Amino acid sequence: MEYRLNRFIGEERFTILKKILILAVPSMIEMLLTTLVSIADTIMIGKYLESAGISAMAMANQIVFPVVFIFSALNAGTTAIVARHIGAKEYEKANEGAGQSLLLNLSIGLILVLTMVIFHEKFIRLFPAKENIIDLSLEYLRIVIYSQFFMLITFSVSSSLRGAGDTKTPMLVNGAVNILNIVGNAFLIYGLWIFPEMGMGGAALSTTISRALGAIFLIALTFVGNKKIKLTLENLKLKIKMIKRIVKIGWSAAIEQCFMQTSFIVINFMIIALGEVSHAIFNMVIRIESISFMPAFGISIAATTLVGQYLGAEKKEMAVKSGNVAAALGAIMGLFLGMMFFMFPKALISIFVSDILTINAAIVPVRIAAFQEWAIAVMLIYAGALRGAGDTKRVMLVTILRVWGIFVPLTYLFINLTNMGIKGVFFATNIEFLVPAALFYLRFNSGKWLDIEV
Repeated sequence: MEYRLNRFIGEERFTILKKILILAVPSMIEMLLTTLVSIADTIMIGKYLESAGISAMAMANQIVFPVVFIFSALNAGTTAIVARHIGAKEYEKANEGAGQSLLLNLSIGLILVLTMVIFHEKFIRLFPAKENIIDLSLEYLRIVIYSQFFMLITFSVSSSLRGAGDTKTPMLVNGAVNILNIVGNAFLIYGLWIFPEMGMGGAALSTTISRALGAIFLIALTFVGNKKIKLTLENLKLKIKMIKRIVKIGWSAAIEQCFMQTSFIVINFMIIALGEVSHAIFNMVIRIESISFMPAFGISIAATTLVGQYLGAEKKEMAVKSGNVAAALGAIMGLFLGMMFFMFPKALISIFVSDILTINAAIVPVRIAAFQEWAIAVMLIYAGALRGAGDTKRVMLVTILRVWGIFVPLTYLFINLTNMGIKGVFFATNIEFLVPAALFYLRFNSGKWLDIEV
């Protein structure tokens, strides 16, 4: 089988495919476990409080995740710099980049948590939701905001390790964290054994504790473990030049996330106005779709690492081939998963809620969303490949076009000028993903990113 595949796609592409899978599979497993936690949270809260709980958690996460993702996007610079130095066999420089990234994320995390402690209630009351939904959201948010600090640490160390080609360590650590989170949910939401029944607060506490343990363990591994990244206290001393290099590459990814996350907030405002059930359906479909992100996410990380390392080793042709092979693999997997979503929507939705009216209302949105899975994969993988080359500015511009030039306007039009309701939102997302997938394909194969300096 291996011999036939080698002859069919060519020796070079077959070598690249093997490298992609070696790097991508651990990241896919990590994403699978992360997705299972997200799904488990939604299922457990959905069974405990039905659609009200799902809607409340989604609102709280619209406060927690956007800010974290905006600042963690700076780690795009971390991955690109570490990968480039590893490819050039400049290991001390790679460690310096990893250490300065960690220092930067620690500082941002402290400021972020302090800000959220002061203003979280004002933020959540901006949403046009019923008072009972607001109260449930605050119960969750008051605890989970502390997890943001640990998330930033985890993103930083994981980005450094992935840039060095080590995707197994983040998988193992984050996988253990996610399993701990699910177990903690069961005990703290429902009050099993000696633990109190905390409902929404229990889900938040379990999430925060598990993320804290994961961050501590990852830091310990990079200082005392035998990994490709080996940090010392010297690496944590402020080095402005390296910080500037990280920010120079990562700032556009951070701006990209800013535009993306604010668009999600606006979209949630629009959908909340359709009612609690529509908002719950939207978030359940997003959870289901996150399954399709698993292979795309893993392959995207592999593309980022390989493109960066091949450029560091001055093998430009291999950098181009690695991105294209990765995108083709992702598209095939996306098509397969889309078929599964289209064929079994009722079974997928029934995982989250038992209310038959909600289940029936969600079937068509899931089937509409099924058509975009291949485009999501192509978009994510080419974007990852371009980030590996340091072409984060172009990725930022295309993403801003995607969310504010396509997603938000089309969602508004479908909701307000048609009677399609929540179904119209997913027609908008199909267009939203198709356009950037085409633009990233054209940018990558133009080769204009090959000489970007990091």
